[in-house]
Amino acid sequence: MERDLLMAKDKKGKQWDGRSRVSNDTYRKRFNEIFKKKEKTLNEELMEGFEKEQKDLEESYKQSIKNKKERQKDLQNITVSKNIQTEIVNGTCPTCTVETVLVSIWPNLFRCMTCGTDLEQKVNGKISYIPNTKNIELRMKIDG
Repeated sequence: MERDLLMAKDKKGKQWDGRSRVSNDTYRKRFNEIFKKKEKTLNEELMEGFEKEQKDLEESYKQSIKNKKERQKDLQNITVSKNIQTEIVNGTCPTCTVETVLVSIWPNLFRCMTCGTDLEQKVNGKISYIPNTKNIELRMKIDG
């Protein structure tokens, strides 16, 4: 109420009660200085951008190293041989009873090209092929 009285008495020019701040260009410029809101210089903004980019690059690098280790771990389980030697023979498949081509996929292990059965080659006076009852896991080895 007292404030209203002061404003009512002072009718010259702007009505200002002396308590609120006058908003002019000088006040706006000095506001940041007064309340410690510092405007950043171009150099500071560039340094912040550079630091953020460095941090992102470092995180990306760490992730790529982690991915590389995972790939190397996966490659240890996979082995590939550079010297693959196959043998192609004609024979009778005991599964499909057809005279067919048999392809060696491992020493003494052949695959029938007609039915796809894995056959084991037995040599005992004569060559014979019997179905492979062993669950042989075929893996290739990397010669490094």
